[in-house]
Amino acid sequence: MKTNKIYTDLELIKGCEQNDRYCQEMLYRKYFGSCIAYCKKYTTNEDELLEIINLGYLRVFQKASLFRNEGSLEGWIKKIMFHSLSDYFKKKNAYKTVEWEDSYDKPLNPSVLSALYEHDILTLLDQIPKSTAHVFELYILEGLSHDDISKKLGISIGTSKWHLSEAKKKLRILIENQENKNKHVLQYTTA
Repeated sequence: MKTNKIYTDLELIKGCEQNDRYCQEMLYRKYFGSCIAYCKKYTTNEDELLEIINLGYLRVFQKASLFRNEGSLEGWIKKIMFHSLSDYFKKKNAYKTVEWEDSYDKPLNPSVLSALYEHDILTLLDQIPKSTAHVFELYILEGLSHDDISKKLGISIGTSKWHLSEAKKKLRILIENQENKNKHVLQYTTA
């Protein structure tokens, strides 16, 4: 009987690929708690939370064939949740600000916002190297310390700090470029 079998992650994702409702439900239940915890970092509104989770799982089921078993299934699902969060906040224009300060970084140019909308950061993170973006996400968005990041990723604390500093520099440049584009568009439309 199907309900007595314990499925591996690979079997569950293969079942989802074949649109097997039981495998979809089992996968949903298995990772629901970690997805809720992950998404609660971005919104505490229960309705938004469930909408984001459900949109994320819909993507997981639709893209099940893209899972390559090169990393953990949970990590792959969280990456999809990350993109669902970004898309949700873009669509809903529900902004949550993320502020950062570090003594070793120069402050943002006063003409540029010191607080960024989280959905903008999520979009900009796609434009910087993955390892640098990952450290930024772990430190700024998930609140891990450099010590925790170094243990989790198997890198030194100094490397973690370097990636964070690089992410901030690259994001600062991307933000300033976006500000300049917006100024040009505004000047063009008001002229």
